[in-house]
Amino acid sequence: MPSGNQRKTPIFYVILAGLETGVLGGVGMLVLVAAYSAWRHDSVWAFPNLLASAFYGERALTPRLSPATVAGIALHVFSSGLAGVLFGLAIRGYAVRFRVFLLGLLAGVGWYYISYGLVWKAVSPLVPLYSPDRAIWAGHLLFGAVLGVFPSRLRHLFREWPGGPAPGPE
Repeated sequence: MPSGNQRKTPIFYVILAGLETGVLGGVGMLVLVAAYSAWRHDSVWAFPNLLASAFYGERALTPRLSPATVAGIALHVFSSGLAGVLFGLAIRGYAVRFRVFLLGLLAGVGWYYISYGLVWKAVSPLVPLYSPDRAIWAGHLLFGAVLGVFPSRLRHLFREWPGGPAPGPE
């Protein structure tokens, strides 16, 4: 539950902290999936290229770095940042770290089911069909864990930004 004595945080700070945590979590997920692919002796570019198939179709499904790979990475980072902003807006009043961490894990799992159960099946059915399931699941847990550090990123913004409002109590 939101803390009753916490100061109202300006929406700008919430959006920036959510964007930061979402992008960091998304990059972490990409690194984890690339490491899993390398461990299986697959191309580390397979997952970003698979995401790029939403734009380029089957042409993107190559084992090498290409312009399509950059589009796939950009799509993933954008959607992760968007999920981070939505998470930050949803939990901006929560002050208990452990609870926010658990909510972050729950949001990561929820994002997995929303994106792979609904969105990707409609937009590009190749993505859920050919994604490495275990790595994607673990990546979404990592993404959720990074979302769980949202309050510390928000406090960091308050400290770093000159003239920013004082952060609310922990």
